[in-house]
Amino acid sequence: GEVFGGRQPEADLQVVDLPYPQVTPGRDPLAVCLLMEDYSGAASELSAVHQYIYAAAQLKGKCDPVSQLLRQVAIVEMHHLELLAQAVLAKGGDPRYVMRGGRKPERFWNAGVIAYGKGAGNILLESIQGEQGAIAQYQQHIQQLGDESAKALLRRIVMDEECHLQAFTDQFRQWAEKEGR
Repeated sequence: GEVFGGRQPEADLQVVDLPYPQVTPGRDPLAVCLLMEDYSGAASELSAVHQYIYAAAQLKGKCDPVSQLLRQVAIVEMHHLELLAQAVLAKGGDPRYVMRGGRKPERFWNAGVIAYGKGAGNILLESIQGEQGAIAQYQQHIQQLGDESAKALLRRIVMDEECHLQAFTDQFRQWAEKEGR
């Protein structure tokens, strides 16, 4: 009922209607390193959540369709963040918000890595680029991983990221037509 402004978010979320695979427990330092990059690196689910929430707030009341889309995608990215935290734990890691685990001294994630765009057009273009980068990074990590269960999880997350890319691209086209660009 009253969660998310009185609406059930699931009705509008930008996700593929398929389950997310479980990651098989077992110590795997390479998987931890790659999953941590997806979890809390510069280009990560943590960064995406913050970027999309910031952008949604910027556009609320100015361009509500884009603001709502950004908010919906942020909710899905939060779910990805949780799934990656569980995967890191399953592979023997600690899902702290650090950039590139294993570095000494550790560098904690910070909000300086996100794009602080202004205006619907710029924000949508940044979001499109962010999703393209996320898909490329996930695909690279799928190639590098040995663990099949972690690969399966990343493949499933990529499906959502492709859905986000399409939604942002469609929204950009609509925005551009409305703006006469």
